[in-house]
Amino acid sequence: ATSSPATSSPATSTSLGTSTTLDPQTTSGVGSSTGFDELVLFDFWAEHCALEWFVTSNNEPEVIPCDTKNDQFGWEEKRHLAPLNVEGAEVFVQALELAPENLEGAVISGTLHDFPLTQPAEFISLVACKGGGDPCDATWQFVVRDADTLEAFVVKEGVEKPDGLIKPIYADLEPYVGETVMISLVVIANTGLAGDRLVWETPQLLAK
Repeated sequence: ATSSPATSSPATSTSLGTSTTLDPQTTSGVGSSTGFDELVLFDFWAEHCALEWFVTSNNEPEVIPCDTKNDQFGWEEKRHLAPLNVEGAEVFVQALELAPENLEGAVISGTLHDFPLTQPAEFISLVACKGGGDPCDATWQFVVRDADTLEAFVVKEGVEKPDGLIKPIYADLEPYVGETVMISLVVIANTGLAGDRLVWETPQLLAK
């Protein structure tokens, strides 16, 4: 990517977790309830319209309605049963699909504003390229901002390619306990190819 929507902090930036694969024969429960609903502080999939969504290409960030598809410019944000590339097969999961404009450095992001973090918490999700043969070369970021100062920290980030891997994300938010924060899910297109479509499966904020 040629641009980043936030400034990374070495003190809080961590590397991507271990890659994993899913067996298409044993993934019927993927995307369903975790069974720990009492631990869920915020469900980004179920409440994705509570986020403010932005797209950016060559211009200033533009606010867009949730569940938006723009055929003219190519960006898209929607919640649906998304196909993932898993070892040459397709597995359908409940997920957020974020597709920036087909332009290098284009960004799409969703931001949860003014979330009071009153207890230790962690963000969990799985990320992967969308299935269906679409090309995919995109950088994802999990960004936390101080709601008062707007100082931004890229807590987790990584690059997705159509490698058949589904990668887990774990982001510890304990350093921000006692603060009111803004939380963003960000996808940045790394090439000008069509279909930089990245899927976030069951993105949730959980109590630790």
